[in-house]
Amino acid sequence: MNVELSGAKTDVLKLKARTNLLFALLSHARQELERHKSVFQERIAQLDNDVKNRNKRISELDNDIQLRDRRINELENDLKCLSTQLQDLKLAEANFQMTLAGITQSTSWRITAPLRAIGRAVKRAP
Repeated sequence: MNVELSGAKTDVLKLKARTNLLFALLSHARQELERHKSVFQERIAQLDNDVKNRNKRISELDNDIQLRDRRINELENDLKCLSTQLQDLKLAEANFQMTLAGITQSTSWRITAPLRAIGRAVKRAP
């Protein structure tokens, strides 16, 4: 029985030593986990900040696009107005050219040509 007790004590001591070793390993593992947790939390915070900055930049670019789209619409409207004005001016010029041609081809214009030439010569003379 003494041998059995001695063997049991040895087994208990071995179990205590093994338990202490397991607790030490567990404690070390917990410390490593906390260290990794801290590193991951820092990285997550950095990534969150990057996402916020990128979202802000995206918002700024969206605003720029909206401003440019509005400016493009304004310029397109201006272009339409200018095109209409150009067409009106071309029509007015064509009417003017027809009127001028009618005047310069008229009989009265041709008959008064010598008088206009004399008038120009008199104006040039000192």
